[in-house]
Amino acid sequence: MRFSHKSQLIIFLLVIANITACSKLETQDLETKIPSYEEQYISVEDTEVKETKDARIKRYADSLTQEEIEHVEELAREFYETSFPYELVSIELSSDSNVAYRYYEEYEPGNIIIFKVKTTHEGDGSLYRDIVFGRDSMESEWERLNEGY
Repeated sequence: MRFSHKSQLIIFLLVIANITACSKLETQDLETKIPSYEEQYISVEDTEVKETKDARIKRYADSLTQEEIEHVEELAREFYETSFPYELVSIELSSDSNVAYRYYEEYEPGNIIIFKVKTTHEGDGSLYRDIVFGRDSMESEWERLNEGY
């Protein structure tokens, strides 16, 4: 079957329009599903809860006292100073929306804390790592649950 030049042009334009529309939809889906770097991390002072499409994000940072946060941060610093081969550059409290909290749903707010850590090790291309601490109850000791990208 042979198409006229006009028909070929129309088919070509329809294909391009379809590709462009699909590309925009995929980009929009990605933008709504993957939180930006800034959305995943906040400073200790910025503990405002953010609404999501699915549910309210638990308020992990607000469930701890400043003394508890500082104590666990010191445990994290000790880990990097004594057990990690690369230099610690910075450490800050991770936001309540950090996806790593989803891996530790058995820990209630007040019994888990995640810090974003920058080291001199580039690993998978990122200088930033997470270190996760948890405890079984308010009376138990904090322990390091995980560390990495």
